[in-house]
Amino acid sequence: MYLKYLRFGVLIVCLAFGSLLAACGPAAQRELTPSDREGPAAAGAQKDEQPKYGGILRQVNGNAGPSWDIISEGTVGTRHPIQPIYNQLVQYDPLDHNGIPNKIIPDLAQRWEISNDGLTYTFDLRKGVKFHDGVEFTSEDAKFSFERHANPPKGVPSLRIGWYRDLFERIETPDQYTLRLLLKEPNAALLKTIASAYTPMVPRHLLDGKGRISTIDMVVGTGPFKLVKADRNVGYSMVKNADYYLEDRPYLDGLEYTVVVEESGRAAAVRVNAVDCICAVGLSDPSFDSLVKTLGNKVKYRTDLPGLSFSSIQMNNKAKPFDDPRVRKAISMGLDRPTVVRIAADGSGSMGAFMPPNGDWGISSEDMAKRPGFHSPTPQDIQEAKKLLADAGYPNGFDIVSNNGYGDTQDRTNQLLIEMLKPMGIKLTIRQLERTSYYAALDNRDFQMAPMGHAHVLDDPNDHIATYYITEGGRNYSQFSDPKVDAMYKEQSRTMDPEKRKKIVRELQEYMLEQMPFIVVSWSDQRRDLWYPYVKGYNPTSVYTAFRRETVWLDK
Repeated sequence: MYLKYLRFGVLIVCLAFGSLLAACGPAAQRELTPSDREGPAAAGAQKDEQPKYGGILRQVNGNAGPSWDIISEGTVGTRHPIQPIYNQLVQYDPLDHNGIPNKIIPDLAQRWEISNDGLTYTFDLRKGVKFHDGVEFTSEDAKFSFERHANPPKGVPSLRIGWYRDLFERIETPDQYTLRLLLKEPNAALLKTIASAYTPMVPRHLLDGKGRISTIDMVVGTGPFKLVKADRNVGYSMVKNADYYLEDRPYLDGLEYTVVVEESGRAAAVRVNAVDCICAVGLSDPSFDSLVKTLGNKVKYRTDLPGLSFSSIQMNNKAKPFDDPRVRKAISMGLDRPTVVRIAADGSGSMGAFMPPNGDWGISSEDMAKRPGFHSPTPQDIQEAKKLLADAGYPNGFDIVSNNGYGDTQDRTNQLLIEMLKPMGIKLTIRQLERTSYYAALDNRDFQMAPMGHAHVLDDPNDHIATYYITEGGRNYSQFSDPKVDAMYKEQSRTMDPEKRKKIVRELQEYMLEQMPFIVVSWSDQRRDLWYPYVKGYNPTSVYTAFRRETVWLDK
């Protein structure tokens, strides 16, 4: 049953995430090791510990996902609680990393082979794997899953469509247990994206010819847990999949996710041990610090996990005045980002461009802080911003409307923008929406401006750039479109040499800073997780990975 005492509530919770990386050079076959065949490392047990079976893992989060369709939703409100239902062809080992997932191991594919030219990926699928309704998983389901991502049904947004659209020459199924992906050109990050929890294997027999996954009977996978009860505004209940392909997994009898909108309610749930763990996207830094101080050694926690997330101010490039890059750049120059971070984000955030500043592909925070717009604006910065507006035909500024309703940080950002934009003659009015309507407005591009938050699966341009900045990007809410950006993205994607690829990505970001598709306010320095010590096999990672929970067990 859901957490009754949490009377504030609406849906969801926090689960961890799948993993990242793994160089797959243009090699031959990737052979299995014994540990691969056993599944994720050490079966979730510490040395000399024997996992215990049974129990329900209780979790809580602060928002409700608009639907149950993984490819259509970017929020943890969908991603976290739905992840235990599905598998991928390959996965990031949820236990073999230290914050950033980096080892790709088998999942529904027991082995794979990449041709020497990097154009053919062949997957040998496990036999006898069943969907939760008893139907066997085959290569036709795998093919359908990729096709649904790359060419979704009408009315079904595919937020990471940039990963797969126009990538495949064709997809072949030589037999029930062999899948072959034939690419038009090499792709430096393909195995990474396949390992992501955003590439789940879904049942063709239930979804073929259907639209968005909108009813509970459509939420069927092969994963370690089966959905048995769901109300997106209250919570989810799942039970153990007794027919899971790993015979000794999962250890838990089930999972319970409760949605509590108010942060104070989520913190209270942790404080009184009404939940067993919390993914810290559900808590502000001050709330998290307060819990750690209050609970002391009663809990375990990590504060050094990679953020891979950023806050933004979306600007609709198809609507005046944001159809002119000079206007977008002017607002960026006049924005006091450090103050937004200090007040709206409780001091958590670093300056960066379009890739994580402290990752492999980003421009450093130190570099960015020297640039106009990425430090508190000087009088000279404001004058330059006003000149850009005048050159664009707005010497006296203009009136704009900004959507409100994504979350507390973004709502506070809007309030700060009212005063920050006044020196440039810009009058901002706030349009208040509830969260579901906010997402609908994004999907329908019904906005001028809209602050929001984002989190990524991978520290790789084939995730970040493909998702937000190419013309066909699935989360290109700003409707930014630039042939040069599209061309440079494709060039880096097919470049297999890491150093050459990094050079292209740096050039791409410098160009995009001049075009300013939308405003990247700041990047998360870190994210945090907290759990009670009896929760074993729990290894926090990036905000969208390793939430399947098949390795978790309760030592009580």
